[in-house]
Amino acid sequence: MFKLSDIKKIDTKKINPHAQEAQARAEKICKEAGIQLPHFDSYNITSAFFYPDAPLERLVAVIIIMNFLFYIDDVYERHILREIDEKRHLREILENCVQIMSSGNKPHNTHELYDTSLAIQQIVAPLTNKKWLQRFTTSMQEHLNSSTYTLGEDFISQNDDAIGAYITFRELDSAIFPAMYLIEFANDFYLPDSINSHPYILNMEKFNANAFGLMNDIFSYEKEVIQYNSRFNLVALIEDYKGLSFSESVHEAVKIVNENIELFLEQEQQVPDFGNKEYQDMTIRYIKGLRDQINAAWYWQITTDRYRSANSPHPELRVPELEFEIDDML
Repeated sequence: MFKLSDIKKIDTKKINPHAQEAQARAEKICKEAGIQLPHFDSYNITSAFFYPDAPLERLVAVIIIMNFLFYIDDVYERHILREIDEKRHLREILENCVQIMSSGNKPHNTHELYDTSLAIQQIVAPLTNKKWLQRFTTSMQEHLNSSTYTLGEDFISQNDDAIGAYITFRELDSAIFPAMYLIEFANDFYLPDSINSHPYILNMEKFNANAFGLMNDIFSYEKEVIQYNSRFNLVALIEDYKGLSFSESVHEAVKIVNENIELFLEQEQQVPDFGNKEYQDMTIRYIKGLRDQINAAWYWQITTDRYRSANSPHPELRVPELEFEIDDML
């Protein structure tokens, strides 16, 4: 049976050399904006894993954005059922946040998330161009809206393949698309539209989205399924729809994750010739950025204490990180 440690690794652990200073700067801004949760340290390091080559100033901006998303994920927990009116109100708040990030204009009413949204806009906008900012905020809107949906009510019909539909929906819900678009911002290059929309890029992004989002489902099973009694989790859906045990479902989930990683690695060697050296170089940099994120998905999640617990169903997560030898898993 495959288990957590059988998830395919593609590289060694990489952490941005500016991590410590960038995290300290970002923490100050997050604290002032009121989005510093008690377990802040368990996710403040995430961006240093996902963007190992970003310069300091851009890494600070990325960390604030990612911390904003973690704050929403934890405070407005999707795994806790909400009434329709509550969902509608939350969606309105999140739409306002995206508008602030895009334009810098705050609505007359106030909310705890609006100051952070404005801080993001003021830090990010001078470092990028309007076209990328619009594309990024659109992806943020799609992700944040998806966080207010429920799988059964909003996405799956009775005749659907529930597991397949969930995997498609998880691409939006996992926030990986905003994270992928941040590769360009973090490394200060911007792909032209012809490459952004190319089938090769879209396929590579899909492999990355599935690898990250579904790998996270395996790590976060205790938090989502056991603590919140949610079934919005790949392992839980496999249990429900295939009638398998937890161990068998983890095995199936690891197989799906590894298949996506293997497809990514296979296609990574087949970058199309775009007939332009500048575009070709940028494409290769972007694919490297996607590779860094797949790599980071394993190393951050196995390193952070966010998913660790003495009662975890995964033996690998029952010990403190400092006692855990990552090299033993390679």
